[in-house]
Amino acid sequence: MKKIAKIKSQDISIFKSWIYSVSKNHCLMKLRKQKTIDKVKDIFYENLKTDIMESVDIVHQYDTEGLNEKVPKLNKAIEFLNEEQRRCIELLYLQNKTYKEVARITGYNMKQVKSYIQNGKRNLKNYLEKV
Repeated sequence: MKKIAKIKSQDISIFKSWIYSVSKNHCLMKLRKQKTIDKVKDIFYENLKTDIMESVDIVHQYDTEGLNEKVPKLNKAIEFLNEEQRRCIELLYLQNKTYKEVARITGYNMKQVKSYIQNGKRNLKNYLEKV
């Protein structure tokens, strides 16, 4: 350890105080380093999540198991969405369009399309949980 090598070059008058200070500073440096690493990881994962969610060329795949029971409830729930949300959800999920195609067809910008879809999915989920 580096601290042991420094003992020879330092003037240590009270060993207890010195070892306490050295230990405390060492621990604080470790915590700061870990905090920085965690922050970088958070930023990386947030950027990754954003990149995946914002991919404009993704075509969605569906789980067909139990679909026959869910379709009527989902159709009814879609009716309760506002026009923008309904239009974007139908194009993206029911007509298998990409985000880019939905933006082109509707005339909304990409930010609006993503917002309408995100809010629409949340509203659908809330509605279906109540039913």
